[in-house]
Amino acid sequence: SKQTNKLFISAVAVFMLAIVISAVAVFNRPYKYRTLQQLGESAVARHSENNRFMTFTAAEIDSARALMTKTLKFNVIVPDLSSQGYMLLGGRICSLGKCSIAYLFYEHENQICSLFILDYDNLNFKMADGSRYLDTVKGFNTDIWKNNGQVYALVF
Repeated sequence: SKQTNKLFISAVAVFMLAIVISAVAVFNRPYKYRTLQQLGESAVARHSENNRFMTFTAAEIDSARALMTKTLKFNVIVPDLSSQGYMLLGGRICSLGKCSIAYLFYEHENQICSLFILDYDNLNFKMADGSRYLDTVKGFNTDIWKNNGQVYALVF
């Protein structure tokens, strides 16, 4: 009957809509690092490319931070590393693996260092605020820490 046909078509339409919504949810999930070692390896790989292109300088950090926060959809907090001898040069929005991140450049002891800032949601494990992970990857030192709901990966 026509009534049964309409019900069947409606049920199929609802089912198809559910599949589309599920697919969008799966493909729009943020990439998640499985380990801190994996994150460190990605950070070193990006740092090793030696692409120092910057879309903003240290003098523009306040407006750049606001733009990064809006674009990356998390509150980007730039740490003050000056007491440890790091001088902010500038940075840009970039990707680290499959994650969109803030990529900052610092100078420390005449070396260019990279600081990657990503949202805590990009980790597939728990990490306590204030915890640190130090490692050496392919000759580079990495310092990864969590603070204020963000993860920082410094390569030097």
